[in-house]
Amino acid sequence: EKGQKYLVLESDMSLVDRGNSRGEAVFYGNAAQRATLEEANISECRAVILTIHNEQNVELIANSIKDMDCGVDTVIQFADTLEKELFADFGDKFHFVKENDVVAAAIIDKALECSAKAQKG
Repeated sequence: EKGQKYLVLESDMSLVDRGNSRGEAVFYGNAAQRATLEEANISECRAVILTIHNEQNVELIANSIKDMDCGVDTVIQFADTLEKELFADFGDKFHFVKENDVVAAAIIDKALECSAKAQKG
């Protein structure tokens, strides 16, 4: 069974330091490079989440993960502009979540939470 619940790969060292100071699993490096993914032990993670807005970078990173063939589930948040057919042959370990749907769900969840608090109070 995979051990690491999650891993954050970040290219901004100040964000890496901030995350590490909070006890988060934040690793410095370029996620598009296979060596970075290997050093970060991505094969031990339960899932990878890509929330990068640059379509070319998403494609590079997703291809690096696919080429490693480590069987990790990869969730890709995408904007309307992402060409999902680029990932058509990636298999069932790659999952796609539309950015607008994520925001809408978070807004609805917050509204329901507020409504529940109001009913209790």
